[in-house]
Amino acid sequence: MRMPLVVAALVAAGCGPSGSAHPSPAPLQVMTYNVMCSFCVEEGMDDWATRLPHLQAAITRHDPDLFGLEELLSQNDLAPFEKANPQYTPVYYIDPGTGPAPFPIYPDATIFYRTSRFTLVQHGVYWLSPTPDAAWSEGFATHVQEWRLVDWAELVDKPSGQHLYFAATHFDNNAPSQAKSAPLVVSRSAPWAKKMPVILVGDFNSTPSSDAYHTLAGTFTNSYDLADSLFIDVGTEPTPAWDPSQRIDHIWFQGHAFKVPAWTVDMHLYGDPPRPPSDHFPVAATLDW
Repeated sequence: MRMPLVVAALVAAGCGPSGSAHPSPAPLQVMTYNVMCSFCVEEGMDDWATRLPHLQAAITRHDPDLFGLEELLSQNDLAPFEKANPQYTPVYYIDPGTGPAPFPIYPDATIFYRTSRFTLVQHGVYWLSPTPDAAWSEGFATHVQEWRLVDWAELVDKPSGQHLYFAATHFDNNAPSQAKSAPLVVSRSAPWAKKMPVILVGDFNSTPSSDAYHTLAGTFTNSYDLADSLFIDVGTEPTPAWDPSQRIDHIWFQGHAFKVPAWTVDMHLYGDPPRPPSDHFPVAATLDW
């Protein structure tokens, strides 16, 4: 069942990107989901093969136009989602093969866009590191090797002709990675926001009380904060308590006067005893633009 959590007044502010003169596009359904990597071992969680159909079920339930999947770390991780979602085109980092690389692809923050609705104009990546344009550059934590990136795509909404910048990321959970990644994301997104709507999704490992969150919130609007209605979608199983102050998976936007009719955290469980398919719950939002 879908359980209303809060109903708040909608506040809309700002204006569209400069120079735009498009008819109003249809609403967007946007989603982000950290699916927990295939080799991760968590107490009380099933193996990858058992979890996969339940991870996919969340995508099917929300039927997003755009979504990001985090913590896919190989082609083997990505392939089941490509196969199960032929109506989408994935965008992820493919190493050009011009030098040593740990992996041929790195889909840790993969974008999926609905192929029938969008045309891809261009796409790219930058790395959450002191040298963001250097492929495979290690992040901001000095005590651990980690590669984190932002995958981005410029898309055109075919019915309206509206351009859109959509990005997905997965901040590292080792300090000070979050605090140093946030200003980089702000600076890289700002030029796009002057030209078109910007949507940024992912696992930010940053709660609303964190420095990284406050840095992002200085430029972006969090869809949770602007939503007309907030929902906990609990399915038919009893679920653990959900504390919104501990949210780390976010859907942000800027550069446009979006409205948010609904925001949902999907807490569906499966099995006996009931358990989640990931250590994160997917988040979805409807955006009017």
